[in-house]
Amino acid sequence: MGLQWEVRSPVLAELFMEHLEETAFEGTDNPWAPRLFKRYVDDIFAIVKKGQEEALLEHLNSIFPGQIAFTIEKELDNKVPFLDVLVHRRGVCLRTTVHRKPTHSDRYLHFSSHHPISVKRGVVTGMVDRAVIICDPEFLNSELHHIATALQKNGYSHNFVTSTITRRLHVPRDRLNDEVSSNPVITIPYYCGLGEHLQRLGRQRGYRV
Repeated sequence: MGLQWEVRSPVLAELFMEHLEETAFEGTDNPWAPRLFKRYVDDIFAIVKKGQEEALLEHLNSIFPGQIAFTIEKELDNKVPFLDVLVHRRGVCLRTTVHRKPTHSDRYLHFSSHHPISVKRGVVTGMVDRAVIICDPEFLNSELHHIATALQKNGYSHNFVTSTITRRLHVPRDRLNDEVSSNPVITIPYYCGLGEHLQRLGRQRGYRV
């Protein structure tokens, strides 16, 4: 479920959406009332009783008619995307994996590009982190295989990809977002060879280059 509207201030948009939600669901026990309602900005994931989807959509669009319009995407084959997550319904359980739109090209920073090796390694670890955070165990290996295949098509060697994935998988899940150093940062243009030397010098003196 999503929105079609134009807004100039993210803060005002968030305040408006909070007000809309309070108005829409205050004290309601209607059959279309969602059992689960989660929103990120203007994308919404909701669970409603089967057959009540259109009733919920009609109710939401009746609150501020002409000012805001909701659209809906229903599950297909027990699956529905939400942001970059594909949600699978298995009976009363939900399972998740990474979602890619049909137009997704799997094109990433090419390994031959003029960037430090740390940036290229960061491409791999960023994709692995997303997979670990989003994927249920039954989908993780398939997603890691997809990552490795896609990156090799972008010039990354098999050994580079697999070794980086292996190292990253040994980082506990609860530490994935806690690895940013507090050292001050110096930003300079990158030159192959010189950049790595300056990075080592900066690290010795407590800077990130």
